[in-house]
Amino acid sequence: RKLIQHSLNILFTFSDLPVKILTWFSIICFSLSAFYSSYIFIRKLIWDDFAKGFPTFAIMIGLGLGMLFLGLSIIGQYVIRINSKTTQRPMFYESETIL
Repeated sequence: RKLIQHSLNILFTFSDLPVKILTWFSIICFSLSAFYSSYIFIRKLIWDDFAKGFPTFAIMIGLGLGMLFLGLSIIGQYVIRINSKTTQRPMFYESETIL
């Protein structure tokens, strides 16, 4: 149990992989919701076959969640950069030096 907890602590403390995954997930989520929102909007204008209030609800929820994830990923990127600046760890390590 302690080893798993320690491994997760190392993953989330010293790695920017979770924030990069969140960033790509938010970009994909926002893009898909933008395409779906435009599809709903065009279909509403042409055929008007949706239930009353569904297009507005779907567009607001889709774009709202996409923008929320995007904002969280931007804040996460800032936190990672602040953490890397304040810990003063080197950006890379030399494994061997060639003279």
